[in-house]
Amino acid sequence: MGSKANRYATAVGACLVLLLAACDGGDSTDVTEAPDVVVTTVAPAPAVTESPVDEAPTTLPAEQCDDPEATEIALSDPHEATISQGERMYFCVEVPAGVPSLTVSLTGTTSDLDVFVGYPDMETVRSGGFTFWFSDEQGVGDEVLVIEPGLDDSIWVGPYYIEVDGGDADTDFTLTAEAG
Repeated sequence: MGSKANRYATAVGACLVLLLAACDGGDSTDVTEAPDVVVTTVAPAPAVTESPVDEAPTTLPAEQCDDPEATEIALSDPHEATISQGERMYFCVEVPAGVPSLTVSLTGTTSDLDVFVGYPDMETVRSGGFTFWFSDEQGVGDEVLVIEPGLDDSIWVGPYYIEVDGGDADTDFTLTAEAG
């Protein structure tokens, strides 16, 4: 649970720093003048979270899934797996140009699993950031996460990394990433 709280705090803190910098009339990319931000509590986010930014990331993504820890999955091709209690599994899906949205579904579970999605690299899914989405519905059941664009007509091109966190018991599951 501490890992989730750290990711939430990182994402919230980073957004606050940029917001404070923008309110001072400064350039949002230069946050050296922003005051220190202390986050003492983090409110739970909604079960389905959409893209928190409307601008493309400042770094270019890898053109393909390139992290050896992540299993590459194809769009619209269900991937079946078994996860142990407390285990973390990583996956990657490449999204081509012109995809209006990405829906990540976790189905067929018998344990409470959580799903996180990060763009454009594995580090984002591990520690949160501006291009980080999650679904942590409580209880056993399907997890569905929809990633939609900010101001553009389509989501960003490149690899989206997915983390599935094991619940309180071993379980089979089906992971599907579909273009909307």
